[in-house]
Amino acid sequence: MRSILLAACTCALTACAGLATTYQPANAFTTFGGYRAKAEAPNRWRVSAVSNSFSDENFAIAMTLYRGAVIAKAAGFPYMQVVDFRIVQEVQGGLWPRGLQTTTLRVVGVADPAAPFQCEAPARFQSNCRTLDVEETLTRYAPTLEQSPAQTAAEVEAVRRSPPQPD
Repeated sequence: MRSILLAACTCALTACAGLATTYQPANAFTTFGGYRAKAEAPNRWRVSAVSNSFSDENFAIAMTLYRGAVIAKAAGFPYMQVVDFRIVQEVQGGLWPRGLQTTTLRVVGVADPAAPFQCEAPARFQSNCRTLDVEETLTRYAPTLEQSPAQTAAEVEAVRRSPPQPD
């Protein structure tokens, strides 16, 4: 009886692991999360992401920062200024207490890491404002999102051909 219960629990957990958010664009068919990106100005973008309870902790954060870096690199910028980065963790309780993680990032592509900028975030998120090196950001978050260097390069090229558009 114990082995049957253990086998059932293992199968259930394996099935749930298949429900985890993956790095992908969000659309009507991606019910388990994903990212969206829009241009706000020639060198400014808004990126948002949602990850579900089955995902690794901070998966939406990784998606948002990685996608922002992909877009900045595709536009030719070696740095991105995080002028607003809001992170909301919904707590549900139960077996998967994390719930949804929702993030919204506003970035500005820049050539100089010392370029001045103004944090636009509300007080509780102002500590997230900073300038990030695009290559370092891609390198840091690619493993979390299971993206190889070849996949990153292909994605950057795809964004060069078809950059995010305004709303």
